[in-house]
Amino acid sequence: MLRKILSKTKYFLIAVLVGVLVLTLFPTILDGGSAEQVQSFVTRFYVQCLERQPDSEGLNEWVGRLLNGTKTGADVAEGFVFSEEFTGKNHSNETFIAILYRAFFNREPDAAGYKAWMERLAGGMSRKSVLDGFLKSQEFAGLCSGYGIVPYAGAPTYTASRNSAEDIIVYCDYYTWWNENKWKRGSSNCPLLGFYDSLDPKVLKEHSRLANEYGIDVFKVEYVPSLDESIINGILKTDLGNTRVCLMYDTLIRFMELGKGRPPYDFNDPEIYNTFIDDMNHIADVYFSNPNYFNINGRPILWIYITREMRGNWKSAINTARQNMNSKGFNVYLVGDHVFWSYNYDGIELFDAVSTYHVYAGRPQNTSDFANRIKLLYSRWDKVTQSKGKDFIPGALPAYNDTCMAYERYCIPPLSGTKEDFNYMLRTVSNYLDCVNGAENLMQVTIATFNENQEGSGIEPSSEWGYGRIS
Repeated sequence: MLRKILSKTKYFLIAVLVGVLVLTLFPTILDGGSAEQVQSFVTRFYVQCLERQPDSEGLNEWVGRLLNGTKTGADVAEGFVFSEEFTGKNHSNETFIAILYRAFFNREPDAAGYKAWMERLAGGMSRKSVLDGFLKSQEFAGLCSGYGIVPYAGAPTYTASRNSAEDIIVYCDYYTWWNENKWKRGSSNCPLLGFYDSLDPKVLKEHSRLANEYGIDVFKVEYVPSLDESIINGILKTDLGNTRVCLMYDTLIRFMELGKGRPPYDFNDPEIYNTFIDDMNHIADVYFSNPNYFNINGRPILWIYITREMRGNWKSAINTARQNMNSKGFNVYLVGDHVFWSYNYDGIELFDAVSTYHVYAGRPQNTSDFANRIKLLYSRWDKVTQSKGKDFIPGALPAYNDTCMAYERYCIPPLSGTKEDFNYMLRTVSNYLDCVNGAENLMQVTIATFNENQEGSGIEPSSEWGYGRIS
């Protein structure tokens, strides 16, 4: 339902592809490629191929050659794979193929592809020919594009209008902490699966089926370190089909756990600053290489909740976190939860995209009327993000009702509406879909939520609305 409704409107917006330009000179860096991105690109090969951090001399040499246009992404890749340091490791064919998948596709090998490459090697194909196959692939081209680098000499690049996209990435907020105690705390609705445990394999299998059948591309999972076990041993271990997972770092819960109260949060506080940096490093180390983790052109996606409520030295924290992830070989795509009625645009240049969890503030209390209200909000944010060269990800909300939690917190008036009202909101939101910088064939939208049953905002089939919000 989600992609179907969004796509119907999207095709009224899509413009014709302007043209295909073939590179005839060797301009190695595409529009938007920065020295920092190039450094991250080279670093990933040190980490994935040589299993170490780069030495400054070697790193500077490769980065310099990419920046001055004398080397392409494929040149760098070949330089690492056929270096004395790499060949001296005498890797088996099995390890060799696995490294190529991780380094050039940013994922673990799929069974069919792995078997095919192993059979070719066994049949006498050289490792040089195998590497060429990886380097001329669409996946490697996508990885290079994410870093602003041309994959090989003569590779085609595309100049596209803002709305010349082929697909819409649908994110949906997902919660992994449901258990008996959480349900006793309160719920506004009863899922058709009953009051389940988030680690129940049957529940995870059904959630995966629903996501694949109804067009949810990415479960955007609420994250604080205390949820590691439920995420790693639950949703990340599940066969998700075509659906993937990304994290949304929940600053509110995390800093409340530290006893910092409610926002805003002052990053001049060393405990807040250092905790944030440590958590970002942990996310990169534990999650970004997981085959179920979502990326665009090799760039892992990470959302950060209520960045609009960060104060003090928060910009330094964001920059440091990004630099640390680059040093680990991850050119992260950061999404800041900045969009709100305060129109605080300060700092959006630090992110690759800005979006929102939801912008419902208690009025109006009908989904279709609320959709009309957010037209102005999204129009203004969309224009500003475009002017700064950033991506805008609009969000939709089917309903909201957290009155079941009134005994412990202030509750805003409920947002209600019919299936038709929510469909109207989706059509409204589709007017603000924005092509992804560096991946102009894609647009993005986020839905709050799949299963936030304490706030009644889920689209998961429930006894109160059946399949009405998802089908």
